[in-house]
Parts: sequence; structure tokens; C-alpha cells
Amino acid sequence: MEQVFDQLTKEVRTLLFEISCYLKKSKVDVGQNEELARRYSSAVDTDLRKEILGIKGVYGAGTIYGQFEVHVDSDADIPLVEAEMCRMMRQKNHFRQYIVRSVERKTKPFALCHGKEMVCQPRMGTLGGFVDGVDGSNRHLYGLTCAHVVNGQGEGRYEVFIREESNNQLLLFARSYPNLTISSGDVPNPLIDLAAVRVVDGVKNECIKYLKDENSEFKPGRVAADVDLEGHFVYKYGAKTHFTKGRVCSTDYCLNNNLNYIVLVENYGGVGYFAQEGDSGAMICMPDENEVYIVKAIGILTGGDLALGTDTRTKYASFRLHDGLDKLTGKAGGIQFTFPNNFM
Repeated sequence: MEQVFDQLTKEVRTLLFEISCYLKKSKVDVGQNEELARRYSSAVDTDLRKEILGIKGVYGAGTIYGQFEVHVDSDADIPLVEAEMCRMMRQKNHFRQYIVRSVERKTKPFALCHGKEMVCQPRMGTLGGFVDGVDGSNRHLYGLTCAHVVNGQGEGRYEVFIREESNNQLLLFARSYPNLTISSGDVPNPLIDLAAVRVVDGVKNECIKYLKDENSEFKPGRVAADVDLEGHFVYKYGAKTHFTKGRVCSTDYCLNNNLNYIVLVENYGGVGYFAQEGDSGAMICMPDENEVYIVKAIGILTGGDLALGTDTRTKYASFRLHDGLDKLTGKAGGIQFTFPNNFM
């Protein structure tokens, strides 16, 4: 009975979260509603968040469907964590409600044209999309995916292949380089996990450089930089699960005592998979509400299978694409990455 009530509570909270997100996008002033105003003015500050992540046994923390949650390892002493949380809240004079949940399954990397299967032996993943890289007078075409797909942690150059659908053969597609891959945060769950692989000359003319929209039509891409993602519906094309839709349930999730925020996504409808192994590197997108001919690129799918206590809805991890590209530009010596303006 307790589990049924817990699940019902989650469903009601999700519904209220959706309503509040719609109100935010409308002209209604959330300040007119005391409950909504309380929720939007009580964010956990950086110092307190850092202390929470430092508690022994804490795996991650963030706001999920408007509720601040602290997630602990399955073998952690939950009463001890709750006692420490109470002490911190009193000390900081911060009385926001929170939930402590145990982590049944931690996020794991989903090892290896938009949505195409990529192979860098022995790993496989997904080609997220294309960007132009400009370094002075030099311009190259790059494919985006996760660093862990193309062995980005190693030194040296790796060959990356695309699997041809017609004959199931591997075609040399690109090469990865150490200065064009970045993994920040603790392995095996880096917070930013990105690689730009340089496309070889022989296949450049076969690359469709635009991103797919929800109807599989190709449209120009744009990096979504200053977008409030909370509650938005998104989609992705993965090599394993192909087209799936999801909803952003958290935009401030933290892991491993690191305050670089992760975006968490749930499968649309709460059942089934948003992604599986082989979908790493897929671009998470959303339509542009103001320009129907533009696809907004939110981030890159890095992993998933995050299960929390009795919550039956699996969550999937991504980082914001503009953060990843900024860090990659710094490591790559100033190469500027932008979405191409031409279809092919």
C-alpha cells in the first residue's frame, strides 16, 4: 500500500510540475500564486549544495519535477544522511522541503548523419550531428558524439567508422584526436563527455549536415544556450532505439561533488526506454517555438538507466551542448564550432 501511495504522489507531483511549466511559458505571473512563488524562490544555493554533495554516501542531488531530492548509495546510512541534512538546513537557515532516495541503479555510459551508428572498436555509439570547426583560415567538418565512444581517454588517433545499412560493412568516416575529446568529472560518469571527430575527405559530400525534426525532416540546427529547459518535451535519434521522445525533469542535477549541472530526461509517458546502450552521442533536440524551420540542439546523451528507490521511471543524463562546445574549444586551441549553414 505504501508503494502505491508513493507512486500516486509522484504522479500528482508530475502533473503539478507540468501545469507550473505551462504557466511559466504563458503570460501568467507565477508570483500571483503563493505556492508557485515559493517553489521558484527557494532554490538550494551553491554553498549548501556543495556541502550536501560532500556528505558520506551521497551520490547526487538536484531538483526533479520541482522537488529537491538527495540521492544516496544503496548501502548508505539514510537516517545519518537525513540527520546531517537537517543540521545543514538549520545552520543555513534554509527550510526547503526535500526527499532522500536510495539509488537502485546508477547512471552508466551508453557505449557507442544524425542518429547513425558509429563504431570505434570495440565501442559503438551514435553520430549526434555535424559542426564546422574554424581555426584561422582552416575549416574542417566534424561529427559530434561522446568521448567514451571514440576512446577519447587514450593518447593518439583513432579511426571511426559508420556502418553502411545496405551491406552492413564498416566505412571509414572520421578520425578522433586527443585534443578534440573532453571528459570532465569522475569516470565512469563524466559530466561533460564530448568528442568532435574530423570527417575524412572521402565522405564529406555524403554527409547531411542538418538535424532531423520530430517528423524526420532535415532542418538547420542551432545551439540552445539560454533556454529554460525544465518541463520541456525533447526528442532524440539514436542508433539503437531510433526516434524517442522525453521530458526534461531536472536541469540542476549534480554528481560526485561537482557543481557542473546535468540535465535529466525521462521517457515521454513514463514507460519504455528513452535510450539504451548504443545511443550514446545522440543529440537531444527540441523544436524552436519561434522559428519552425530551426531545430534547437539541447545536449548530447551520455548515459542513463538511473533508478531511484520505488520510482519506476528511469532517468537519462545529458550535458548542455553549449557548455561542452565551450570547453572543447578551450582544449582544441581555440577552434570555433558552429552548426553548418548548408544542407550537404
